[in-house]
Amino acid sequence: MATVTADPVLEAFDEARRVFVRNLKNQQLYREIRATKSVNDVYAVTTRLQESRAGQGRLRNMGKIKRFLDNLTLYVGVIEQFVSAKPELLALIWGPIKLLLMWSNEYFKIFDKITDILEEIGHFLPQFDILKEVLEGEAFTAAMVLFFEDMLSFYLAMLNFFTKTKWKQIFDLIWPKHRVEIDLIVKNLQKHVNLIRSNATVLEIQDARKARNEARDHYERAFAAQEHQNFVGLKERIAAELYDKKLDWFRYRSVANCAEWLFQNGGFVEWLDSTKTSVSWFWLQGIPGAGKTYLAAAAIDNLKQQHRTLFAFASYLNKNSLTALSVIQSFIFQAAEADREFQSDLVESKERELKGNTGYAANMLKSYVKMADGPTYIVMDGLDEMDEDERQILLWQLSDLAKHCPRGKWYQH
Repeated sequence: MATVTADPVLEAFDEARRVFVRNLKNQQLYREIRATKSVNDVYAVTTRLQESRAGQGRLRNMGKIKRFLDNLTLYVGVIEQFVSAKPELLALIWGPIKLLLMWSNEYFKIFDKITDILEEIGHFLPQFDILKEVLEGEAFTAAMVLFFEDMLSFYLAMLNFFTKTKWKQIFDLIWPKHRVEIDLIVKNLQKHVNLIRSNATVLEIQDARKARNEARDHYERAFAAQEHQNFVGLKERIAAELYDKKLDWFRYRSVANCAEWLFQNGGFVEWLDSTKTSVSWFWLQGIPGAGKTYLAAAAIDNLKQQHRTLFAFASYLNKNSLTALSVIQSFIFQAAEADREFQSDLVESKERELKGNTGYAANMLKSYVKMADGPTYIVMDGLDEMDEDERQILLWQLSDLAKHCPRGKWYQH
């Protein structure tokens, strides 16, 4: 039987692809990227944009990226011999550019910044066809893989920016912070291009890759620490109650198995089934003192074992201070506790609106439920304990949430 030997160069390119796909926040984009076959697809987009935006300054921007596209075309020409067995690798060169131009076209400010960055990269990119004559053998292939990794890092950072919730509305707030990451990537890219031009050895290229990865890891750790610190500060200023202590109080004062009948109830079982998106609400009614709150606590514990669960307990003791806004804020910060991406969204939101605008806070919660991986279960105990006006406001907001978020589930009493 013949033995098939893996091509180490092709495997190196493909590993870069796997890293890119693994870190792409919207996996659906990979399918769109793979549909782009060549630079001709990019030029088809730029032609359409020129025709639709003539007279708006876009023609100048299109000219700015020509050198970038020309040099990338030369790069593709020299790596085709290595990656022809996997067409999706070449799609990763052109697909992201096409998407970035299409998405940013409707928003001139980001379109201008993207073309500026592409122009900057285009100016220092080498003529890869000439480099091929200078570098030889393993050093040349190692250099081509390093450049491929760098470009995918750049594309990844740009594409993930567009997955942020309401990026258009908060662009001026979040772009400067994001630009720091972009500048780090571009700086590494230029450093590696200069290294390649200097006839680098394989060992020097390996050292450059190690240094790049270490710099990226340092940046990500520092960024995550700063984001967490900002989130903690925001949480303290909003001062949303999380209700964990109340849940714990009811948990240890309940009669054992008191909720078994509820868990076997047909209506509850149907509501619990995440595949039945038409069953969004479960209402539990009963006379005062019947134990509805203890059942709600048991239901929360049961849900938390299987699903993302947000909850609140209303009481006559805090009737005057409990508002629809404070309940929604609680749901928001519970959701963010275990979701760094949502923490980032909150940090980048308008704090004044988050603190004092019920509709704004409800929209933040709506964006979370829509984007979350899997269903979100929300349990609200003691609605009748709330001020009537606040209760109506909360029910209206939750009803609107249910209408727009089919993967949300609401338990009320």
